[in-house]
Parts: sequence; structure tokens; C-alpha cells
Amino acid sequence: MNRQEVLHGLNNAVTLFKQQETLSQEYERVQQKDRPYEEKRKIGWLGIIILGFEIVYIGPLTLSPLIMIADSNAEDMKMYILISLIGIAVIITTYLLFRIRNMKRNKWVDKENIKIRELKKAIEIRKKEIKDEYAEVQKRIDRYLGDWYPEGYEKSYIAAYFYQVLENGRARTLGDAINLYEEECYRRRQSEENAQILNELERQSFKQNVQIAQ
Repeated sequence: MNRQEVLHGLNNAVTLFKQQETLSQEYERVQQKDRPYEEKRKIGWLGIIILGFEIVYIGPLTLSPLIMIADSNAEDMKMYILISLIGIAVIITTYLLFRIRNMKRNKWVDKENIKIRELKKAIEIRKKEIKDEYAEVQKRIDRYLGDWYPEGYEKSYIAAYFYQVLENGRARTLGDAINLYEEECYRRRQSEENAQILNELERQSFKQNVQIAQ
């Protein structure tokens, strides 16, 4: 391949690698939207416990006046009936309130679960579409770059770097561009390591100065 062919190929490489990277990023975003589980319906144990408490403690107070009615006069009978009715009303009202609350909550849960199932279905469809698109891009990469593009450098920013140094004359061949890239990576790593060493020395020096001052 001559220089112009390499430049044209690198330009295609940048485009293809960017498409691949974009699809990978979209796949990650779609994956994060996936809700792994559905909401569970609740039985409403709090309502059952309170209702049981009322039956145990209010129930006898409700039934006792009914037992006494036979041996009571008219006025006492009215009072006993009223007490019994109040007790029965408290128990029934408590049951209905918790029953309605639990039904509303479970109805909301059912709606949410439908949304979750629809979302998961849409996510699975989009994930499959992205995989198919990614596979298609990979086929084009193998077709156009497989014979000459170096392995281990399949990133858009690296291909763009190769294109830049070849285009501006800093490198004459793709091999020269690879060597320049590796040299710059080495210098960057050395600079980062030196900065870490310097930061550690400064930290130790500060710590020693604090100890001396104390």
C-alpha cells in the first residue's frame, strides 16, 4: 500500500472504530436501564396483625354485652347493643381500610410490573439490534482493515493519531507511526510515574515537617 492508500484506509478505520465504540457505549447505557426484577405483591401483614389484635382484645368486649342482653332491662339492652355495634364497626372498618389500601398498592404494583416487562422487552430488542449492528461493523473492519491494520490498536483515537502523523509528515510509514505512538505512550507513562513519585515525596516531607513541629 502506498501512502495515499494508507491514509485513505486510516480514515476509514477512524470511522469504523468510532461506530463500534458508539455501539458499545449505547449497549452499556441500554444495559443500565434494565431492571432485573419486578415488584412483589404484598399481603399486608400490618393490617392482619392489627385486625388480629382487635379481634383478640375488642372481640370479647363486643360479644360480652350480647350475652348480657337476655338478663337486662330495656335501657341496659340499648347500651349493650350500642357497645357491641361499635366494637363490630371498629373491626369491620379496620378490615376494610387495610383491604382497600392493600388492593390499591397491589394494583399499582401490577401496573409497574407491566411497565417493567414492556421495558425489558424493548431493551432486549434494542440489545439484539445493537449486537447485529456491531457484528456488521466488525465484518467491514475485517474486510477493509484485516489485511494491513495492526492488531492491538483498534481504537478510533489511535487510528486518528496514525493518520495525523502520516499526513503531517512526522512518520513515513505505518510502522513509523506505530513507533511514534509507542514512544509517546512511554513518555506519558514515565511522566505519570514521576508525578506520582513527586507527590509521594511531597506527602512524606509534609508529614515529617508536621512531626518536627509537634
